[in-house]
Amino acid sequence: MVQMMTRTGAMRLTPSLDSILDFWVQQAEGSGPMAAIAKLLVPQIEAHPELRGPLQPQALAAQAELVDALVSCVLPAGLQRFSFAALATPSSFDVHWATPRFRRELLDAQGKFRGEPFLQGMTWDYLRQLFQFLSVARQVYQRQFPFEKSVIIEQTGDNGLTRYFQLRAHFDHFELKVPKKLPKISDEAWEKLAMELDDLELWKRTLPLDEFEMYGLIVYEATDITEEMTLSAIKQELVAKDPLQDSQRFSRIQNHFRMLLGVDDLGLLVMGSRDGLLLELSPGDKTTQDWRTVDLATIHQKLSPTCQSTLREGRPIVIEDLHKADLCSQVMVEASQKGARSYLMMPLFFEGQKVGVFTFTSRVAHAFNNLTPYRLQEVTPLLALAVRRTWDSFQHRVEAIIRERFTALHPAVEWKFRQQALEVLRTDHDLEVLGQDIVFQNVYPLFGASDVRNSTVIRNETIQQDLSLQLRLASHILEAAYAERRLTYLSSRRYRLKQWLAHLEHGLDSGDEPRIIEFL
Repeated sequence: MVQMMTRTGAMRLTPSLDSILDFWVQQAEGSGPMAAIAKLLVPQIEAHPELRGPLQPQALAAQAELVDALVSCVLPAGLQRFSFAALATPSSFDVHWATPRFRRELLDAQGKFRGEPFLQGMTWDYLRQLFQFLSVARQVYQRQFPFEKSVIIEQTGDNGLTRYFQLRAHFDHFELKVPKKLPKISDEAWEKLAMELDDLELWKRTLPLDEFEMYGLIVYEATDITEEMTLSAIKQELVAKDPLQDSQRFSRIQNHFRMLLGVDDLGLLVMGSRDGLLLELSPGDKTTQDWRTVDLATIHQKLSPTCQSTLREGRPIVIEDLHKADLCSQVMVEASQKGARSYLMMPLFFEGQKVGVFTFTSRVAHAFNNLTPYRLQEVTPLLALAVRRTWDSFQHRVEAIIRERFTALHPAVEWKFRQQALEVLRTDHDLEVLGQDIVFQNVYPLFGASDVRNSTVIRNETIQQDLSLQLRLASHILEAAYAERRLTYLSSRRYRLKQWLAHLEHGLDSGDEPRIIEFL
């Protein structure tokens, strides 16, 4: 499994059971239950001297049952079935003994770790060397440099889902062997190291690791932290700018939900409602975002009164098998027709107001159950906030398109122009689409309304005069500033301002007002 007396970097690493064997010998000299067990084990220890000294894989395999009993001082036998624990060479991932679950879920057929260390900001080789230097400084020279960092193993399965395991190392059964003549290090050198602890080259020039040896075994204890890691990742994605409008980010959110729930084909759909419209968003491909708007009344027709009541009360809807459930709502019928077997719908609330829902689907029956919503409670508020921000962003984009092409609109007809603007956003059409005639078919006035003749012309002339006055006042300020300091930036602003004044002499175009205000 490993080569004895191997070198990792410059320090000698020697795995050995000596510390564990010595523990049992000492226990045999006492009294009580542990002493009774030790007195049974010591004769067997003495009968197999090959277990002492540098660890021999052949001896370890030949005495597997005895080794299991010896390791009970590290991990009680009653916990070995379900625990993640292993014995390994110090400062390495060379495992010599492991619990069944550790071996099954973390090691491959050759006994090596499946997965890679997940170390943000550093590599495993760097961390290992730094640990060796700090261990020598602490144990040999009594120089305390506080540093602790657990190792996380990132493991991707055949189904494409990622799991995370946190490894913690216990150092009760290894010792640091030092040379007879200890290398001398001056106080000035220690002070310099204290200022630059992360400089491995400085450590190498100061402390000769090849004169030291790590002897014994370390105990690895692993914890499955997939849920904590994925929840944290989902939160980080959701607090970013426009997470539901960035196709790649939205796809990552969906993948994180897959890892969180262990459902490799999980489908995600987010729906936000406002002003009688429903905005549907789902992860698209790498370059496009799949979304559409639907009349909210149409959606309500698809939801049965029971479903609507459940969602209004803030309760989720979970269907473990669509093929066996009574599908009273068209939304669920459509999901079943597309191949879904499991279905989950959860409402989203922001500041006490319902802003939408999100749904999970899977082609596997019973992928979700009534306990699934409890695992999502930490992220649903952030998802609701993302939906609210997405709606705000869409509203701003729609209003910008309308302001770009039209003057002020009467509220009675503004909805029609909003529909056209939404179509421009959805299909990525050019703004010239809005230049086409917008016609209201079969409209009959119920009552007459008077209008001031040429009111639009008068309004535009008034706005033109007001903007011209403001630009001239701004020009006086810029000229005074430029007279004091001839900055290039001030010169460019003067030039741009003169352009606007010249433009306004010929009249006010659509979209000029917001652009000039922004310029000012």
